[in-house]
Amino acid sequence: DREPLSLIGHNGPVSSVSFSPDGLRIVTGSYDYTAKVWEVATGRELLTLKGHTRPVSSVAFSSDGQRIVTGSWDRTAKVWEAARTDQVDAWDEEERAATNSRPRWERELVALQREQAAQEKRQRIALARGDEGAIRKWLVLAPIKLDADGDGAQPLDREQIRGEGGLRPKAGERMVFGGSELKWQVWAEDDYAIDFKAISGGETNQCVAYAVCYIWSEAEQRGLQVLVGSDDGAKV
Repeated sequence: DREPLSLIGHNGPVSSVSFSPDGLRIVTGSYDYTAKVWEVATGRELLTLKGHTRPVSSVAFSSDGQRIVTGSWDRTAKVWEAARTDQVDAWDEEERAATNSRPRWERELVALQREQAAQEKRQRIALARGDEGAIRKWLVLAPIKLDADGDGAQPLDREQIRGEGGLRPKAGERMVFGGSELKWQVWAEDDYAIDFKAISGGETNQCVAYAVCYIWSEAEQRGLQVLVGSDDGAKV
């Protein structure tokens, strides 16, 4: 049998799949805490539904195809409006129009940056798959907003969470910062990098994040090293 297409885009295992009543769209739920809507004819990703704080375990379209319901391990179910393909195309056209209004050099720079980022991710994935020591699963708490006087690398010099060196969080554990509640969430990646922008749902400024992993060994290990890098600032 021939595989007609592959739907690639989730950052974790896919737990549930459902076709729309008209057979033109597919919705998938994933351990990456999101659901995605796809165009059947092309495999194009139409929408990403973000809002759950645990893996999405179940997805379904309404009988008229106008709504999507998702169920999650965060003990909630959410109902979403299911945009039609023509609506998404209209949004894409608006975005292209806005992009085309930029100077040519700016458009070319944006395209180059996107391609470089995609190439770097492909390289990281290839390296991580061959590296038994690659850490791909974390507990993450983000984004933690800084005080008005916090900027640059200064926040790394002080604890944002008291006793940070002895943190032993569990998935779903809650913490409050400045009146806002955050949860420790499981985050899995195909490569070495943790995409805090994806976790936070977009660009965030003047924020810090915590990532914790637990490593067990049945035997004593000597001479091990942990290598950590960041495109901003990091502390171990």
